[in-house]
Amino acid sequence: MNKTLFLFILTVLAGCISGPRAPVIRIATDTTFAPFHYIDSCGDPAGFDVELARAVVIDAGFRPEVIVLPYDELFSGLLNGTHDLVAATTGITAER
Repeated sequence: MNKTLFLFILTVLAGCISGPRAPVIRIATDTTFAPFHYIDSCGDPAGFDVELARAVVIDAGFRPEVIVLPYDELFSGLLNGTHDLVAATTGITAER
């Protein structure tokens, strides 16, 4: 058997029998403030805030899942459990 093919099959099999997947952390953002949070040319959420949140979540051992919501739903979603983290530039006010 070709050595390259053998290594490929071994890699695929190792991925199939690996341990459980890391838990998901849902990151909510709106996409109205480039370059911090916006939709990129592929239609995916992107920007400094989004990429920083993804990196922190991965570094903590979780899988990031980014969801896009209207700005007004970002903080209420934390309270009702729609998502776990907000990645959006915001100001400090008495309500927050």
